[in-house]
Amino acid sequence: YPGGATFTPEAAAYPNPGAGTGNVTVEWDRRTRLRTNPTNGYVPLGEATESYEVVVDTTSGYVTPVRTITGLTSSSWEYTRDQQIADFGSQQSTVYADIFQISAVVGRGYPLRGAF
Repeated sequence: YPGGATFTPEAAAYPNPGAGTGNVTVEWDRRTRLRTNPTNGYVPLGEATESYEVVVDTTSGYVTPVRTITGLTSSSWEYTRDQQIADFGSQQSTVYADIFQISAVVGRGYPLRGAF
């Protein structure tokens, strides 16, 4: 792709895991490739649509994905207790995941990697 990394979306920022009834809920701030200095807290998207993917992994090594969630259209995701049991056989005390903002031009951006 022309421009290479220039077209790659930045990693999402500031993950905010929420506590719940065995579900893992994570919210994050989207990033933009546009040159901007927002003073009102609003960051322009800089993409045709807002889209994310989350890849859940078995360990902090991030080499064995167990679930990929595609088509997210907002900057939040919930990993239910039932999904955790289906993927691991039990509820997890820590969930390792990469969150990618998606570009229509180059696909996945840089990951926001975290233990939630």
